[in-house]
Amino acid sequence: MTLVMAWRAEGEGVWVVSDSRLTQGQSRLTDNAAKLLEIPIKIVRGPGDAALTMQFGFAYAGSSLVALEAYAAVLPLWSRLWLPFDTIKVRMADFASHLGFFVAAYAKSVGASTQTLPQCECLLIGHDLESSEIQAWRIRPVFDGPVIVPSCELLDLGSGKMEMSGSGSAFARSRLPSHEVWRREPLTFMREHLAADQQPDVGGGLQVGFAEGCGFNVLGDFVLNREAKRIDMTFRGHDFSNIGTVGPAAVLLPSVDGEILQTFEPPPIKAID
Repeated sequence: MTLVMAWRAEGEGVWVVSDSRLTQGQSRLTDNAAKLLEIPIKIVRGPGDAALTMQFGFAYAGSSLVALEAYAAVLPLWSRLWLPFDTIKVRMADFASHLGFFVAAYAKSVGASTQTLPQCECLLIGHDLESSEIQAWRIRPVFDGPVIVPSCELLDLGSGKMEMSGSGSAFARSRLPSHEVWRREPLTFMREHLAADQQPDVGGGLQVGFAEGCGFNVLGDFVLNREAKRIDMTFRGHDFSNIGTVGPAAVLLPSVDGEILQTFEPPPIKAID
């Protein structure tokens, strides 16, 4: 599984952090898995009208096969939406339900060979056009009698609230006092959690994303450099000097140009033995 945390910042935005380890049973497959992703949204309202574009955040815990196949299914669909009237709005609930269809379908096909329900939780984070608020939805496959159906739950990210998903969530809740008002503090715990490497299925780097009115941005990964006793900023475990350009074009990831990271400033870590 994994550990995903989401909480509201001091302003209107929502922070989302995740570990980057991918496992199969007790075997570690990679510490550079993509667990925090973006979904581009494009809605056309009519001939000659400017299209509405934005980005949602997508994170998952559990079966990467179910989650990433569902993610791949909606990518070409959500960037080709059309509305007949300006007065109609697509809600976050509608997107969650649509994603849930694919999550349940892939859970059914993946679990058919073992007659079990694959454990999978997907988080969808973005700007809801109806309420003009940042919302987060948890989508997972569940049994309704003998049938696998999607469960779509709107998460409570009010003041001081935090939501967690994944196999590391129980351990995380035991370490985080419930009375705390979370702003940047969970980053301290997540970094300590990764440094301790106490669970075989939670670890690697710390992937960070931020949702605000203009959309969702993946910032990059914080990776523990044990030799240098510091935290390095990478992308999927790779240094930006290697992946920061595509031919003559520069990558404008927020973690590279520093626009969003100016407000991030994770606290310094303790010395690493």
